[in-house]
Amino acid sequence: MGAVKSVVIKPCSPKLKVLYEKHRFKILKGGRGSAKSWGVAEALVHYTNTYKTRVLCCREVQKSIKESAKKLIEDTIWRYGLQDSYEILGSEIRHKVTGSIFIFEGLKNDPKKIKSLEGVHIAWVEEAESVSAESWRNLIPTIRTGGSEIWVSFN
Repeated sequence: MGAVKSVVIKPCSPKLKVLYEKHRFKILKGGRGSAKSWGVAEALVHYTNTYKTRVLCCREVQKSIKESAKKLIEDTIWRYGLQDSYEILGSEIRHKVTGSIFIFEGLKNDPKKIKSLEGVHIAWVEEAESVSAESWRNLIPTIRTGGSEIWVSFN
């Protein structure tokens, strides 16, 4: 295996520096154009490029991969010139050296699938304003790996 390509990724907004700090929950609020999604994508690419990280990118309903953050993650990988370090597959993205993986799921689509996820280090919940109480009850205890975090973005 090759070496990890080193890149410097800094928060696109000072408000997003929290993404590089250790917290169980990271809550991001702001209107359209506040750079939340871009900042999250950049931080996730940083973590997956640097450490072995299992990332769940989810939202309440995801009928297809096109409704996920996958395109945003792919674009961020390309923006930082890291496309050779990642294997971009139909429904997931894998780092060739660190072994990191991005998984994209809908919380309501298949609750049993969410409950059975293991080893997730970071769960990014997009469009959290539409996430049901039942989905939160399923997700929070599932993200239990030591030091794991739940990142929540509201639009």
